[in-house]
Amino acid sequence: MLEVLTNPRGFFEKLEDFSLKIPVFLVLLMTIPSAVMQWKIFDVMLRFLPAQVIPLKSLAPIFGLIWIVSSFLTGLVILLITAGIIHLISTFLGGEGGYGKSVVVIGYGLVPMVFVSYIQAILFLYRFSQAGEFTSIQDLIAFIINRESLLSSVIISAAGLAWSVSIWSIGISVVRNLEFKKALLSCLIPAVIYLGYTLYGIYSLGNLEGFAKL
Repeated sequence: MLEVLTNPRGFFEKLEDFSLKIPVFLVLLMTIPSAVMQWKIFDVMLRFLPAQVIPLKSLAPIFGLIWIVSSFLTGLVILLITAGIIHLISTFLGGEGGYGKSVVVIGYGLVPMVFVSYIQAILFLYRFSQAGEFTSIQDLIAFIINRESLLSSVIISAAGLAWSVSIWSIGISVVRNLEFKKALLSCLIPAVIYLGYTLYGIYSLGNLEGFAKL
């Protein structure tokens, strides 16, 4: 499967099995780092909750499972929507073939994002270990909205997304018998939307800065 990284054109030209097993598995792999990071944040937040809700700690494993499942389902929805947008645009530009194959191509193209998700988690856990003891919810918020960390996260995510777009473009051009520049245009549009949404989300975190200073 790593051939999709080193020789995506050859990989998709030889691909015969268009089942969703591998793409779905890749989505699952992407959800694990996210769930781990959310778990760490939640574990700290529990320390600052009122005494009345302390029993929530006993439900922590259930919350962890809920995060994994919800992240997985969200990942699947994003995969299907992204593939749908790319499929519609590439169809308008002359692409051939069914939607199912487009989903598989986009799924395999997530491999760089899987690596990115684990890199992000490793960096997060390192920062978390170096942050010391959080003495207040404000300390935790300050940790979450650290600008240098957010900037590095955006850069790493953008690099992974660019790699995925290149794989998607080649895959769509092969599977849908479409000129590469048209396939690239089809894949760039949802990628730019996603990147813009990510930047907006990070910008919105700035609204928490006031809480961190309380």
